Amino acid sequence: MLTVAHLDSARTVLLYGKTNDPDGKIMEFIETVKMNIKQIPELVRDLNLVSDTIAFIKIYLFIRKNRFDIVHTHSSKAGILGRWAAFFAGVKVIIHTPHGHVFSGYFGKLKSSFFVFIERMTALITDRIITLTEKGIDDHVMYGIGPRKKFVAIHSGVNTDELTDDKVSGKAGLLLRKELGLIPGKIVVGTVSRLDPVKGNIYFVRAIKELMNMAPEIYETALFILVGDGEQRELLESMVKEYGISDKVIFTGMRNDVSLIIPLFDIFVLASLMEGMGKVFIKAMVNAKPVIGTAVGGVPEIIEDGVSGILVPPKDPVALAGACARLISDEKLRKSMGAAGKKHVNELVDGHPRYSVEAMMNKLDRLYDGYMREGPG
Repeated sequence: MLTVAHLDSARTVLLYGKTNDPDGKIMEFIETVKMNIKQIPELVRDLNLVSDTIAFIKIYLFIRKNRFDIVHTHSSKAGILGRWAAFFAGVKVIIHTPHGHVFSGYFGKLKSSFFVFIERMTALITDRIITLTEKGIDDHVMYGIGPRKKFVAIHSGVNTDELTDDKVSGKAGLLLRKELGLIPGKIVVGTVSRLDPVKGNIYFVRAIKELMNMAPEIYETALFILVGDGEQRELLESMVKEYGISDKVIFTGMRNDVSLIIPLFDIFVLASLMEGMGKVFIKAMVNAKPVIGTAVGGVPEIIEDGVSGILVPPKDPVALAGACARLISDEKLRKSMGAAGKKHVNELVDGHPRYSVEAMMNKLDRLYDGYMREGPG
């Protein structure tokens, strides 16, 4: 969406499927920047032969009618349907950005093998695949999706201007802390994510229990907050109740003021089972927050283990609890890691912070312009 917002609106159209937008922020953004958009209601996340077929036909007809020079798809489902629709419609240049992958570690072996096969076939009609990190390139090449020359890494841009902590200083900050139930003097350990299986929040909750058992004196100094909503919320709340840690864990539900909440954290945690890049880490690091992440996907490219944060294995609540204990108990380490993370995300690339929207758009503009001048190949 940010990509389309920074392109020529007279020459660019965004096709999108059903979107989870409970607070209306996505539509508000689209209306503010005056994008050309078209919804394909049948384009849904889950596999559905009928819906997928209808979505494919609608995408194909729209592309053929408008005769686009470049079609750039994002994510798995839209990436498969959109690229094949563009191919059959005779589009000159087809580009795809996978936001992570599902080749291993999440689905079963048979399903993962099917996804790999589909991606290999679709890569044959794709001129360039943009991964969010260099690790993403390595993974795709390892699974035989395509030759290395077909790939380029471009970080997904983050609008860091709105993430400064001066918005939550003074009285406004105190009121927000009170609203969220953040007790003064407690170390706040928080996450911001969908409460869905892939985000690994059950391991975060289990880690809180492990911390209570392994280091009760450290556990008592902290509060834990989960910002977001999703299909696992009831399960997570029942786990918290069962473990007897309800007085230490806060569920905020969906919030539209995440940029104000993250600065209130002392430590940021994301326990994902897979993650293409982990943009939310950038949002924490720009506010000088030490981060704890799982060593999956492109996360190790964002977090320098032991410098800007701590990496732990996925699905390992004991290791996650140990990382939390280390940071909760060491204020000096929190500050040094937070400072290192802020320095890393603010380093300039072509005159812009490395993870900024401007840095992303500079690279995309060069890629698009190259194809328009020289054509595919």
